[in-house]
Amino acid sequence: LMVGLSFIVAAEFVACFRFGERPVSSFCREKIITARKAHQCDACLHKIEPGEKYLRAAGVSDGDFWTGAYHPECRAWECRVNHENSPFYMDEWFSLHEHVSESIDVLDDAPQVVKDRFKRKAEKEN
Repeated sequence: LMVGLSFIVAAEFVACFRFGERPVSSFCREKIITARKAHQCDACLHKIEPGEKYLRAAGVSDGDFWTGAYHPECRAWECRVNHENSPFYMDEWFSLHEHVSESIDVLDDAPQVVKDRFKRKAEKEN
């Protein structure tokens, strides 16, 4: 449980909602599965390795279907950052790496594993 967010985990289903509000999109399903092949995390842009648990998301927002693959910790932090930065406009959703490119400060209270992924990315770029 994170401040202001409820994460419902049952039968490997994970959903991200604000307390007392409607879901971010008109349809959203997030499920924890084991990777059979490599994927890229849509939040941190790091590789999700085969055999690693990851979150597969799919949904409809503004009439458009979308999918994503995420490290669970990255998705949880992305949800928190979006809810803190746009509490009233749920249609203004940005990937975690977009928030970080605007201000690294969004990682100040992030779980260490999320910080480490962005640190490794910065080291590769230098």
